[in-house]
Amino acid sequence: MNVHTLKETLFSDFALQQIELPLVSVLMPAYNHQQFVEQAVRSVWAQTYKNIELIVIDDGSSDRTLEILKRLSLQSPISMKVDTHANQGICRTLNKCFDLSRGELIAFLASDDQYSEKFIERMVGESRLHSAEATVLHCDAIGIDEYGKGCTRVSEVRKIPPLRGDVFFKIAYGIGFIVSSTMVLSRTLMKATGPFDALLKSEDFDIHLRLARQARFVYVDEPLFFARKVSGSLGSRRGLWSDDIFIALAKHEDYLGNSYKKIVVSRHKNLAMDFYSNMDLAEAWYHFKKAVKSSPGLASLIIPLQLIVGCFCRTPRCLALAILPKRGVQYARRWKRISISYLKTNKEKFLMVLRAYIRALPKPVRKTLGYCWDYNMRVFRWRSILVHVRGRSLHDQFVLFASAIASPLTSLQKLGRWQDPVLLWDAIVQVKVIGNFMLRHHTDDLWHVLPSREHTVLTTIQKYLPEDGIFIDAGANIGVYTLLAGRLVGEKGRVIAVEMMPETADILRRHISMNHLGNVSVVQKALADSSGKHVIARVMGGQHGQASITSGVVEGGAEVRVETTTIADILAEVDDISLMKMDLEGAEELALVGAGDALKRVRAVIFEDWGNERLSAIFRSKGFLVERLDGNNCLALNESK
Repeated sequence: MNVHTLKETLFSDFALQQIELPLVSVLMPAYNHQQFVEQAVRSVWAQTYKNIELIVIDDGSSDRTLEILKRLSLQSPISMKVDTHANQGICRTLNKCFDLSRGELIAFLASDDQYSEKFIERMVGESRLHSAEATVLHCDAIGIDEYGKGCTRVSEVRKIPPLRGDVFFKIAYGIGFIVSSTMVLSRTLMKATGPFDALLKSEDFDIHLRLARQARFVYVDEPLFFARKVSGSLGSRRGLWSDDIFIALAKHEDYLGNSYKKIVVSRHKNLAMDFYSNMDLAEAWYHFKKAVKSSPGLASLIIPLQLIVGCFCRTPRCLALAILPKRGVQYARRWKRISISYLKTNKEKFLMVLRAYIRALPKPVRKTLGYCWDYNMRVFRWRSILVHVRGRSLHDQFVLFASAIASPLTSLQKLGRWQDPVLLWDAIVQVKVIGNFMLRHHTDDLWHVLPSREHTVLTTIQKYLPEDGIFIDAGANIGVYTLLAGRLVGEKGRVIAVEMMPETADILRRHISMNHLGNVSVVQKALADSSGKHVIARVMGGQHGQASITSGVVEGGAEVRVETTTIADILAEVDDISLMKMDLEGAEELALVGAGDALKRVRAVIFEDWGNERLSAIFRSKGFLVERLDGNNCLALNESK
């Protein structure tokens, strides 16, 4: 009997009645999919293979997902278990699903995807042809949109071969495709592989690697699955879980041997170009630097050029040829006609490629171009200032415009070093969305009140700080985020602003009074590892936002004696803190030492990591999930909250 005849025999109704049917457990994690979850559940009910149980865990949905699931469980024609827990992420949810399951075979289904009617029947039949204990089955899928429309197979879209056979190194390098929710494997293999890593945001890559070390992959070349692409889903937000790839690879460093570093560099390069193509420039630049840093020896000189060429391959031909001309004059007209219109809509993308190109130039040329770049950025920064900032009186408006007119001259100072835009005289200004500020002349005050300066931080505060919440502004400076939080939490909320410099703290109190915020209190102390000490804080002239008690951060400058306190002392009488922002100019690690167990009462923390990941590691060790907001800022979410 050949394989084709054997398959037909196995799939016949008569044959299925004559053999003992294995119980198949379908594991479904559900989160905020009220518009899709019923379709997903009913696709399991509609299976031609009937010996199924469905295990659904709601991961703390804020919409009607749990309500719909409970209603469906009362109508279910198959065994269906529905449970819920506070939001803990997909990995912990899948682990709980597996603990509640009883099936000999394990299948997966996201709460926004769907099975075809014969999915499980085909997979059970295929498992009969292979050693189920050492085999991972998966199949092709049809991609659908949020409205259920779509007819293109995933294999046709990706145009790369599916994973078959021994695939560990293919998965590590990112060669070949697999739709994770189509996987079917034995309970024995799942136990041998171990649970999903609860510290990761995304389970796919890590579990694929671990399974590939123990089993072969078998591909069923039929579209038996409907994979839905939903905007805003975890799969579409690659920036949240791209670091998980390298955490998973590190677990297999010994097995990968000499290939490990090559794979890490390759994955960083590919991610840099992917993020660049999708206009996520912060993530692209993050992985660009990682690729260069991870490259051994002379290879680090070649990587930037490879990345530049790779980025140009994803840029319109006319733009690439204009930057790197082949025939000079021949393409000048194309540049004028097409590329200028491209730049209007892709300005940031172009600037990123241009920076990368400049980095490959000789140092004297690069230094000269750097001076020109700094000067232009300093002058054009005033455009954003004049959009977001207004003088409160006619005199204040005059100061603002006079400072803007003088900026071509004031911007010539100290080229090659960072310089904030400055006012020529003191002024009181109104900043859109935030409030009123009294700004000191020739200081960095003006730069620190701009909403566009750290746009991701501002939007994160708006997202995670609820009305009636509690906000801690550690390193408040003149209070831009203090005032924003004071308006967001309302009269029943509370804001605690910590600022150690006496002069800046006085201005902070004045800003609170000017904006009529009665829910804000100021702590004029430096955050450190213990309370009651007196330490020296240093600040350069005019750079009040960079004051620090950490040696080496500020060289020279004025010295001010300040008293210390701890996060634990500040939070002693507060039970539940919605959000804390930390910007302590190098003293963050010291402050976290003094936090003790108080951080357990904080739901989320915004902090600066500057790419070294030391603070991220500390937060992870304390039970926080860390995600990068932009090139410097990160968000730590308390898993226990």
